[in-house]
Amino acid sequence: MHEHHADGEPIQIGDESLHFTNVTLPDPVPTGRQIIKATGKRPVDDFAALAILPDGALEVLRLDETFDLRSHGVERFLVCRSDTLYRAFIDGQDFDWPVRRITGVVLKTLAGVDPKAFDVFLVVPGADDIQVADHEFFDLAREGVEHFQTVPRKAPTNREITLRIVVNGAEAQIKVREGTPLEKIRREALETTQNIGRPDDDWEFKDEAGNVLDLAQTVAGLGLHDGDLLFLSLKAGVAGA
Repeated sequence: MHEHHADGEPIQIGDESLHFTNVTLPDPVPTGRQIIKATGKRPVDDFAALAILPDGALEVLRLDETFDLRSHGVERFLVCRSDTLYRAFIDGQDFDWPVRRITGVVLKTLAGVDPKAFDVFLVVPGADDIQVADHEFFDLAREGVEHFQTVPRKAPTNREITLRIVVNGAEAQIKVREGTPLEKIRREALETTQNIGRPDDDWEFKDEAGNVLDLAQTVAGLGLHDGDLLFLSLKAGVAGA
């Protein structure tokens, strides 16, 4: 049973990356509008509020629809800038997502699985399923309703593959093991291309779409394949230092 707090109702409000902040609402039965206002985002009409239910399902709240925190026991919400909702399925559970793009790690989090122990795939009838890497943005605006499925991550074989890495416009081919973290590959790529005048931490990896990659992740964890192209460049703010 939900306990009422005399000084307000503590909740968590997250964004499309599922980064949450703590907020206290004075009303135990807030409207969608009140939840959006609590984030300080304006204008309110440009945003959507969704409740995260105990089973992980998402419930869209209309601006003037009330939501009783006392009876639901729900303390987490999403607030995102949105003018439409995108319907999809993850492990058979349908959900409405308020923004056009969604990452693999968010899909796995919505499915309630450990992102480090599972992979997520777009189910493609009659063809091979397509893996969505943790920090890869998948476009939900494609035709039709997307179905995603999580599967336990296979233990890496640690086989050797070759990555094409562009550093300052020069491409180098680096042989790596699937279990190698990206941070170690950064050091080898910088040494190979003679870019050793700056600290390693000044450099970041990006994929072909321009997404910054997590250096703590391994080659297998990022879903990289033989011949994939990566870009190693100076971080914004240090390039001209």
